[in-house]
Amino acid sequence: MFIRDLTPDILTSYITRNESIIYTLPINMIPKTDNESILLDNYREAFSKITSYSYKYNADNNIQSIPLLDLFTYYTMISFRWRNGENSLVPIFARFANSDKLTSYRNYIVTLDRSTNTLTYDKV
Repeated sequence: MFIRDLTPDILTSYITRNESIIYTLPINMIPKTDNESILLDNYREAFSKITSYSYKYNADNNIQSIPLLDLFTYYTMISFRWRNGENSLVPIFARFANSDKLTSYRNYIVTLDRSTNTLTYDKV
């Protein structure tokens, strides 16, 4: 149900106005009604069923695997910058808030926010 219902959508950057394709579910991910909450819970349940699977690939004649939970975590970090929104997949991860990848990501963000070595731009 989860993978089957992922559909492409266009996301337009507020800053650059560039468009990119994202994959999202056909529901509002910030539920406003009981029915929307039930649908979101159904997708969460369907997602939790696939998290025990891995994507297998061949790297230099060596079979490697990446857990689907990790792949979707990375995708959500990149595509949605781990922000909630009507199209964001972030709410799907509520049950996995303490996964290794999410904990590492949060620690990285906290360290970056507290760092004095942030990126700066010089005028040319």
